[in-house]
Amino acid sequence: MDRGSRELEYVPAKLIVRQTVRPKFACRCGCGGVVVAPLPPRLLPQSKLVVGLAVHLLLRRFDDHVPYYTLERIFRERHDVVIPRQQMVQWVERIAFLLQPLYRLMFDVRGDEKEWAQSRRTECSPLTAYERTASSPRFIGQEPKHAPRLSRNRIRH
Repeated sequence: MDRGSRELEYVPAKLIVRQTVRPKFACRCGCGGVVVAPLPPRLLPQSKLVVGLAVHLLLRRFDDHVPYYTLERIFRERHDVVIPRQQMVQWVERIAFLLQPLYRLMFDVRGDEKEWAQSRRTECSPLTAYERTASSPRFIGQEPKHAPRLSRNRIRH
């Protein structure tokens, strides 16, 4: 008997269900050993979320500003898949926790890097012209004040 697992993948304008079949082997010698092939690695362990669906969810929510209840309705009406908004919120929280080190690298500036950033502003380059026009503190290495600070204890597993 084969054991199967399912995960969701997003293809633009199409949501498909990808099923992974894992063969189950028993030892013929009678020792009672049973081996099941391992699952392929997933973005979030023990979740049906795949990278394509995660990217779509993040872009629609935070770039297109579509609320979770609307995303829930779109998945239900257009794709005949029920993804509760609570599940989407949990996925986004867990992805935010995974992206936290990248966020820290992008906006965490120490003294020597700050000096380097300030010296770059005096040079003539497209980056410095963009820094002057952007007038946003994050372009010179300061963390935005509106940035959320996530802690591990807020993530539901």
